[in-house]
Amino acid sequence: MATSLLQIRMDEDLKNQAAELFESLGMDIPTAIWVFFKRALVEKGLPFDG
Repeated sequence: MATSLLQIRMDEDLKNQAAELFESLGMDIPTAIWVFFKRALVEKGLPFDG
């Protein structure tokens, strides 16, 4: 599997809060982003109720 680098800029407080949340769930930020992308593909859209 080929990999690609993804860079984003975001508010540092948001990043730190998200990192804490994901860590409590047993994952890091790259894994959480991977899960989000995979789920978005399954849903064929944003994976949120609404």
